[in-house]
Amino acid sequence: MANSIFASSVKRLYKQSGFDKSIPKTAYQKNLITAQEYFDITGEQFTESLDNVKQAKILECDKACSAAIIAGCDTTLTDGTVEHFAWTAEDQINIATAEKAIQGGAPSFPYHADNKLCRLYSAADIMKIITAATAHKTYHTTYFNHLKTWINRCTTVDEVNAITYGVTLPDDLLTSLNGIVEAMQQLLASENNTDENTTNEENA
Repeated sequence: MANSIFASSVKRLYKQSGFDKSIPKTAYQKNLITAQEYFDITGEQFTESLDNVKQAKILECDKACSAAIIAGCDTTLTDGTVEHFAWTAEDQINIATAEKAIQGGAPSFPYHADNKLCRLYSAADIMKIITAATAHKTYHTTYFNHLKTWINRCTTVDEVNAITYGVTLPDDLLTSLNGIVEAMQQLLASENNTDENTTNEENA
């Protein structure tokens, strides 16, 4: 039998409505009652449609993607040390400001790694931070795009439920992802070398 006060209310409304299953279904989908309580109320196991399961899984993975991007990444600086930089919306604005200053000829710019004191970073290090962060964001957004394709082509609920953010993609999607990531890394490396050469010439 339904145990929670809310489940009891849902059960009462369900009976008063002439057993309209949309009432307990909505309550379950909004996490207001458990699967067991849904069964206690209706006498049936809740069965979600494949499309709804896909939409929920995509939303779940979208949130995981955003969290992974915001968490940031490690960056190896010119002196060989490694520091971690988060990539929140505010961080992206701050590093964009630093990039503009460097492109304008500034030899250094104040910035800070996670949980560290703000300090001056050389122009070369600013560009390394930007390159690493851009590659990090590009990887996760591209991975999520491929993951969404995989989810959408699943034919059963079990297949969808087995997918989690970070899981290895099927061979065809993994090949596609790796090709895009490799091309992006080459592009970023080329742009970074060009920016470093320009900065060295301006500071000469």
